[in-house]
Amino acid sequence: MSRIKFNFDADEADNAVLYLLEKFGGELEILKLAKLLFFADFRHFVRHGRPITSDEYYALPRGPVPTKIYDRLKTTGDSFARSGNWVVALRKSDRDYLSETDKATIDNVVSEMGELSGQQLEDKSHQYELWKKNYPGGKTSALIPYEDFFLDAKDREGMIEILHEDQEARDLLNALV
Repeated sequence: MSRIKFNFDADEADNAVLYLLEKFGGELEILKLAKLLFFADFRHFVRHGRPITSDEYYALPRGPVPTKIYDRLKTTGDSFARSGNWVVALRKSDRDYLSETDKATIDNVVSEMGELSGQQLEDKSHQYELWKKNYPGGKTSALIPYEDFFLDAKDREGMIEILHEDQEARDLLNALV
């Protein structure tokens, strides 16, 4: 059975980051940004069958981290810049890259968790089975398979099987192209 995976699109991910940054006046501490993205991707994936950012999450000491986005945040591009432990938006998001469910999920996560600090969000992420199962300990990291997002989902019956079938169909189509 194929592992569930998604094609990372830097433009889509950047616009999700920018949309989230707009909710905080255009700047946000990087730990808080990474955790809010995790909670938004988690919710969207288990409810809609796809994450918002399509990033790969790794279990690190400070919790799940969207690694491709994190790497993009290390350098200044045309979307955002890093200032110490903060990320600053350099432009507005292009909302055409985000679906209505993407925006609604980010809005809900911000509404429910936006007042929490990065440390509080980290602590909350450490309560998730997907992190506990995949974090190898120490300063090392490990990929969190998307299948493991369902360890913490309430409505998971049948969804993993559907997603695996969808992945097999995408793999077959990619092999034909």
